[in-house]
Amino acid sequence: MKKKYNVGVVVVTYNRKELLRECLEEIESQTYPVNKIFIIDNNSTDGTFELLKNTFLKDKNIVYKRLDKNIGGAGGFYEGIKLAMKSNENFDFLWIMDDDTIPYKDSLETLIEGYDEQDRVSYLASCVRGEKNEPMNVPVIDDTQTANGYSDWYFKLQDKKIKIKTATFVSILITINAIKKVGLPCKNFYIWGDDTEYTTRLTSNYGNAYMIGNSWVSHKRKNAQALSIMTEVDKDRIDNYFYHYRNNMIVTGLYAKNSVYTRFAKNILQAFKVLNTKYGRKKSFIILKGTFIGFKEIKTYKKYIIRERKRYRE
Repeated sequence: MKKKYNVGVVVVTYNRKELLRECLEEIESQTYPVNKIFIIDNNSTDGTFELLKNTFLKDKNIVYKRLDKNIGGAGGFYEGIKLAMKSNENFDFLWIMDDDTIPYKDSLETLIEGYDEQDRVSYLASCVRGEKNEPMNVPVIDDTQTANGYSDWYFKLQDKKIKIKTATFVSILITINAIKKVGLPCKNFYIWGDDTEYTTRLTSNYGNAYMIGNSWVSHKRKNAQALSIMTEVDKDRIDNYFYHYRNNMIVTGLYAKNSVYTRFAKNILQAFKVLNTKYGRKKSFIILKGTFIGFKEIKTYKKYIIRERKRYRE
């Protein structure tokens, strides 16, 4: 029989109380029980607290923290992981997800079954489906070449595992030792790219990561399409792409510095191409703003990550 592990859950929510209710109900119904749930509320105004107060907060194993303002998913996960790490619960893992992540009954159990104590694992990721069974939040496969020039991602397929480089914060199970090694996420990323940076930091500085082929969750995101400013038609959403371009510029500078000028050039080219789309001038400005500011801030985030890697060793 496998060792019984202590699992904490971090859920970040903002103005989606009914999805949060569904998410929490499924977490509490897992075939592999969790030990504690930490809910970070990004200052919801839809009655989230009132719903929780009369239901889930009666459970002593649920910790709720309402923030003074909305600091985005990045800030929410920073606060949630920090809260869990300070709780003295002796967790082995933290299971991370948004409020619109709806786990299957065995999502956690199958992640745990994919864990190998003999392997230096940083995190394990579930496979993600949208509401229409479409693929979503697909991780990046680790295509690092072996000595003979081939990548090795398929060596664990018989164990229903695929080696990956990055994943999103939609059901990933992070080992506590990995968190102690690399610190907390970049809270000032706000949205879009914070999970890419953090999961890349984990695999780059701690150990292997795997997508577990029989662990599934549903992601009830309103827009199931992959991010693309070229096809974006929601004017109110365009401003958020600033974080997409800024954060990805920073991540490239941190982990693929040989490609940073290539990314810079591609972004500039896209800023011209996007002029022919709806709201083209605004989109072009956002791409250029995110690209230049991101490029400028690479050194700042290098220092930030160095500080974070010292957090649990002081």
